[in-house]
Amino acid sequence: MRAKLTKRVVDEAKPAVKATFIWDTQLKGFGLKIEPTGTKTYLYQYRLGGRGVTPKRISIGKHGSPWTPDTARDEAERHAFAVKQQGIDPQAVKQQGRNDAVTLAFDKYAERFIKEYLPQNWQRWQNEGARLLRREVVPHFRSTPLPSIAKRDVTALFDKLKNRPGIAKNTSTVLRKLLNWAVERGELDHSPMDRIALPKAPAARERYLNDHELAALYRATEKLDHPYSRAVRTLIFTGQRRDEVADMVWTEVDLNEAQWTIPATRTKNGKSHIVPLSTQVITLLKATGTKKGYLFTASGNGPIQNWSYWKRKIDKLFAAELAVTKLPPPLPWKVHDLRRSVHTGMQRLGEHRDVVEALANRAVREGVAAVYQRHDYRAEMQRAAQRWADHITALVSKKPDAVREAA
Repeated sequence: MRAKLTKRVVDEAKPAVKATFIWDTQLKGFGLKIEPTGTKTYLYQYRLGGRGVTPKRISIGKHGSPWTPDTARDEAERHAFAVKQQGIDPQAVKQQGRNDAVTLAFDKYAERFIKEYLPQNWQRWQNEGARLLRREVVPHFRSTPLPSIAKRDVTALFDKLKNRPGIAKNTSTVLRKLLNWAVERGELDHSPMDRIALPKAPAARERYLNDHELAALYRATEKLDHPYSRAVRTLIFTGQRRDEVADMVWTEVDLNEAQWTIPATRTKNGKSHIVPLSTQVITLLKATGTKKGYLFTASGNGPIQNWSYWKRKIDKLFAAELAVTKLPPPLPWKVHDLRRSVHTGMQRLGEHRDVVEALANRAVREGVAAVYQRHDYRAEMQRAAQRWADHITALVSKKPDAVREAA
């Protein structure tokens, strides 16, 4: 049947035993398919290559919002232009879109990038890059196909990170690498990060907690719920990174050898790190009550999380402890500042810089020195870790006034 497709014609079209078609008299190839169930679908029929070629059909959409005879005709005209003027197959384009939605979905593509690109091209920072993609970027873009990500989507991501300049800068670096890799592979025509300025690098932090602050913070953790209290004390004793401590599992710990081995997959620089354990830390770990899996876990199935919530609780307890000695609340601080506090404190106790850097899993030698100077400072690290833990224990055991006077 042929008729100009109008709302009245479409509404009055009745289903039959078999599917029937009404072909528009105004635009060749534009039609309406009426199923026996009564479903009405707009479509466009076309040929690529002349009359001898079997015609193809592409569905436009079911009758009803947003598809009316007029909007469907506009879409059919777009397909007609692509076929006749550009030689493009709309059906193939639609199928490619479906394929892209699967193979170029951002979450899956990010995992591919982490597996194929980072180990070969960004080895030193592959763990940090993977962590930033999984924690900051994937939750934002989810399964959006790469070609569908626009510049405004990228700027929306960095708007979320504007109060975390360090994270924003590093996230920008790894995301730019991912998008450029997709362009190089021909899977993306251009990067939506083109002409987006890099976030400004944060000013280098200098905040560290002095002795009376560390003592007050340690006492504050005694009033904090487990496992967060033990996790924070482990940070104070070891000076390792927050997530390295939070994600600690028993298979990494050797109590007999008094050491904790952080695998390369969990360190920022991609190198495994052996952390000597003081007697105080060993006592803490034994007190967790866990026998396998994560040492610091609230659920029993995963590591502790919600650090922002617990940091607010710690801040209140911390300020209360300082108030005991008639000291004002602490200056703003971050959990990561504990790492700087430990390493600064160790140097203040007289530990050699190379030993402190080794405890921090930071390379201090470059070039020829890195090749020929292979001493790992294992014994010195153990002594330094125990000396620092004893120092903290002594601070906590003193009366608050005595700690303040010593500081």
